[in-house]
Amino acid sequence: MRPSFPLGVDILEWKKAGEFYRLHRDRLTHWLTTDEKKFIAGKKKPHEAFAMIFAAKEAVSKALGIRVSGPDALKAIHLKPRTSRKFHILNHAALEVTLSRHPRYVVACCLPVSV
Repeated sequence: MRPSFPLGVDILEWKKAGEFYRLHRDRLTHWLTTDEKKFIAGKKKPHEAFAMIFAAKEAVSKALGIRVSGPDALKAIHLKPRTSRKFHILNHAALEVTLSRHPRYVVACCLPVSV
């Protein structure tokens, strides 16, 4: 049974995201949009900004029911940061992602804008 509205949630541990960012930061720019790169570059802790972007993209992919495998799939999801905790999805105007920060995790929730 399909839900009556799209919903996607992702949780990402800060520590794991930081390790991934440090190992792959030079290659990450290949699948980030200009707005996403600016969001990361403008933060004091770029690895945490990356974690927020990654969790948001994962939540969007779950809400849309698309399989994410590899950088090309993640690059297809274009996020426009509205605030430090809300992203607008450029290629799906009816959806937005809200982020919650916790001491060990970031949680991204993708819902229709009207909900």
